[in-house]
Amino acid sequence: MKKPSARKYLILCAGALLLCLSSGFPAFPESQVHKDSLIYPSDAQMRAVWQPAMGEEFASFLERTGQGVRLTDLSGDCWQDINTQRAVFLREPALEGDYYFQVEISEFVPEDRFAQAGLVLWADEDHYVRNTLAFHPPGVEGLGEFGGKPVSKGVYRIFPRRHPQRCLLRLEVLPRTVRAYFSYDGKRWFCTGGFSLPKGTSTKELFKGIGLLGVGGRMVQAPLFSSWEERPLTEYRDDDFSGEAIGSHWLLGQTNSGWGSDRARWEQRDGLLWIHPFPGADVYFYQENYPFAAMTAPRSASWEIELKLAAFDPRAKGRWNKAGVILWSDSYHYLYLAAVADQEQDQMYCEALACGAERAEPSAVFTEGFRERTKTDVFFRARRLAPHQYTLSASYDREHWMHLGAFSIALDKPQIRLFASGDISVQYPHDYDFAAGFDFIRRGRMPLPPPSSNSQEE
Repeated sequence: MKKPSARKYLILCAGALLLCLSSGFPAFPESQVHKDSLIYPSDAQMRAVWQPAMGEEFASFLERTGQGVRLTDLSGDCWQDINTQRAVFLREPALEGDYYFQVEISEFVPEDRFAQAGLVLWADEDHYVRNTLAFHPPGVEGLGEFGGKPVSKGVYRIFPRRHPQRCLLRLEVLPRTVRAYFSYDGKRWFCTGGFSLPKGTSTKELFKGIGLLGVGGRMVQAPLFSSWEERPLTEYRDDDFSGEAIGSHWLLGQTNSGWGSDRARWEQRDGLLWIHPFPGADVYFYQENYPFAAMTAPRSASWEIELKLAAFDPRAKGRWNKAGVILWSDSYHYLYLAAVADQEQDQMYCEALACGAERAEPSAVFTEGFRERTKTDVFFRARRLAPHQYTLSASYDREHWMHLGAFSIALDKPQIRLFASGDISVQYPHDYDFAAGFDFIRRGRMPLPPPSSNSQEE
């Protein structure tokens, strides 16, 4: 195993299956936004930006064109002890702190089953996170490998498109976490994975940089990369959803792109942020299959957020309809707080769930507030008391609060995800109309919750 270098480079890679998507961008000073068309007047200028990580003998695998750059050879592979990859190109990053980098990929037509091309965050062949478009089955995959042990939630199907004419890939880089997305249009983003580094390591110290990678075999058409961007991640912002358009600080995303998932919708209307899930959406145990609106949690050491779910009809069709908030760090570490209703149950209730084990399944589930299934407001509070210490509470009237749990869990600068899901048995594939409307989210102050037996240690 090679010893990871602490040097930082941006790496352009074709061969891993990980795509990143995200919504609009806030206005940043130009000094904080870096763009590169990837169109270079000469080979010398391209070589000054991109370094072949596997050696100068492979420099010709990156070819400049009038539209961008192409990876012309995807031979070799990078998986566990198979380290024969050759097309890995790095560049120095333009930003410090929490940021993302993304690229547009088009015209990629693979021939071999596992030919892949996309983005990579690279230290060496045993330490990397990749975000790549793959051939068969057609889809994308987020994959992280640390110490030669790969972690992946599997191939993310891209129905109904077999080979997208164009899509965007993105990797978000935080101190100990890397997240992956892809998008067809830059508006609706599909999250294909989140990965936390082993304890005692950080992205800044471990990885050489970010860039492009390609592996897996022959192609009919080499992938074209263009429109490179690096931007800081957005900051937390209170929101009362009073405008006509959803704020650019929100990332509109999904954790599934299978059949029917294109029915998920987001809209800001009548002072509410509405999320319309698709039949079969759920978040429970190993299932992350839901639409969400996400932004970064507050940066301070301790904080509290409060939000109001003003439109939640527990009488709507569907099994286990849910709406609420998730504090999401990666695919294996998150907290969930939601209102739950089922058409075959007489009562609705509120539920808290902690997923903090090495495997993606809950290590604690708590329920409170059983009541008749009638329309009601639901208020949620999530509080970070100290690093790794969180409490979750809910109320139907904002006066009487139910303490649903105190949790010790490592969440590296989590996302706040407002979400809705339901009809998990897909009984209503064509006329499912459940939706959740959120009235506000804001920072607040509250006294410490009362002692409770509802507690979970990671």
